[in-house]
Amino acid sequence: MVERGEVDMMSDDDVCDLYDALVEKMRGAGYVHYELSNFAKPGRESKHNLSYWDRVPYWSFGPAAASFDGKVRMTNTCNVEEYLASEGQKKSLVEKLTDEQIFIERVMLKMRKSDGLNLSEVDDRYMPSLREKLGIEMKEGNVVRLANGNYAIPEGRWMVSDSIIGRLALI
Repeated sequence: MVERGEVDMMSDDDVCDLYDALVEKMRGAGYVHYELSNFAKPGRESKHNLSYWDRVPYWSFGPAAASFDGKVRMTNTCNVEEYLASEGQKKSLVEKLTDEQIFIERVMLKMRKSDGLNLSEVDDRYMPSLREKLGIEMKEGNVVRLANGNYAIPEGRWMVSDSIIGRLALI
């Protein structure tokens, strides 16, 4: 619609102002900003979405169903006849994650959440580099250490979280 001239693109400053107004309004209504794009009343956070951000394994059954065991993502064929003929074994996609991909994904997903990343979840091979990067980001005010020991991006920096996460997850 922007390309066709039907609407104008908002400026980054206007987007930030609207986002800040939304956060203030939600907080005023008693909602907690527990993840970059989600608010909930305390104790009412989405268990479904949190399971993805926490990389909890899940199994799904049926045509086009996706599953994840912590290291491998699998998607069943969407063709019902193929699915039935294979007794659910026909996959349209199997993605085995490398240790590096798991590290990157864990940092990316955990740093989206207000409760952040616990370093005990990180493979020791990546710790020296990650600790160094966390130190740099903390000096810049882009990361804080929470009372529980986790590292998190402060809410005031969530609008630029992609670049912060990108630097932290860079191997």
